[in-house]
Amino acid sequence: MSALMEKCQDGTILHCFNWDLKDITSCMEDIAASGFSSVQLPPVQTTHYDSEKGRPWHIVYQPAAMKVKPVLKDSLRELCSEAHKNGVKVIVDVVSNHLIYRKGISPDDYKKPDHWHNGGRLTDFTSRLNITTGNLCGMGDLNTENKEVQQHVKDFLDELYESGADGIRWDAAKHIGLPSEGSDYWPSVLDKRFYNYGEILEGPVDSDEQYELMEEYASLMSVTDSLYGIYLVDAFKSGKAPDCESKWLKYGISAERLVFWGESHDTYSNGPDEKDATTRLSQNIIDRAYAVAASREGAAALYLSRPAEIDKRKIIYGTKGSMHFTSPEVSAVNFFHNAMAGKKDKFIADNNCAVITRKNGGAVIVMGSGSGKVTVKNAGGYAVPGKYTDRVSGNIFTVTKKEITGTVGGTGIAVIY
Repeated sequence: MSALMEKCQDGTILHCFNWDLKDITSCMEDIAASGFSSVQLPPVQTTHYDSEKGRPWHIVYQPAAMKVKPVLKDSLRELCSEAHKNGVKVIVDVVSNHLIYRKGISPDDYKKPDHWHNGGRLTDFTSRLNITTGNLCGMGDLNTENKEVQQHVKDFLDELYESGADGIRWDAAKHIGLPSEGSDYWPSVLDKRFYNYGEILEGPVDSDEQYELMEEYASLMSVTDSLYGIYLVDAFKSGKAPDCESKWLKYGISAERLVFWGESHDTYSNGPDEKDATTRLSQNIIDRAYAVAASREGAAALYLSRPAEIDKRKIIYGTKGSMHFTSPEVSAVNFFHNAMAGKKDKFIADNNCAVITRKNGGAVIVMGSGSGKVTVKNAGGYAVPGKYTDRVSGNIFTVTKKEITGTVGGTGIAVIY
């Protein structure tokens, strides 16, 4: 097995989105042993509650201030220390687009009218002005151009750095304006001490302007490619191997600025009837999608530790999620990702299999459905000819310059290198 990666972007990320920090700390050896170079935490900001435990998961995405909740400070330091002992980086989910302000209860930091945008409700996703100044889900939209607001964020980042955090996942990043739109927020607050990636679901706006705007976001930080995850899942859900490339890769955004996934906490936890929800899909379908996403060159890949519950009202903060991330198929894909760093990839669909080969390296074969014996093209001739033991099933695969032949085990995923 290869070592974990030094940089967050170069590795894979385990998302413990509704876990208690102490449970994450206790599982750090398992996280490292499963090949994850980073772990992503839920938000640790102050809310309007003395304790979030036992409350719905979305409570921590409705913070009251840009400060670490006092009762979490020691737990956060301990988690970061244990992570670093195991070679794992820590990414903290930061909510800086919005807060819930309650007069007489919220900190005085946010009592001035010019600390807030007045864009009304967010209803129009074809309007960047509404997207960047409107109130998301009824929460107050911070005036991110205000220097005092920016300083609150920078002070919070100092707190996180001193606690040992290595990276920031910027929640709702598409709802915060860009320099080309007259906002200096990102140049002012992005901190080079951290790995930074922004949540950009689908695209920055529902118009042709999305391409240039996505390119600008990606020039500032890494960005999520949620559309690729949706495509991969839809293909495997129908029993077919995906045959389409990432939209943003095709547009020219570097893989080194993208974060892929099979599912995110949004696709799982916003309710099973939401558009593109993964809630009712089997873990195996998600694992197949993740195997493709995490086998690609350059892009980071995020794996969600699924909650036990399906009903979004019953998904509770502070509850340990699934340990399926330790499974042979997930860890084998992670270690493939690490071992193939710097090797170019080829991605094709052949014989109802997604085939990802890495130049002078190995291959991942993911069947569209089922399992069994397959013969597929050695895409680009990249996988080195020879006989290999599949890291998932233990079956023997034969690679020639033109073909890869072997029996894919019950997971539908084979990893050879």
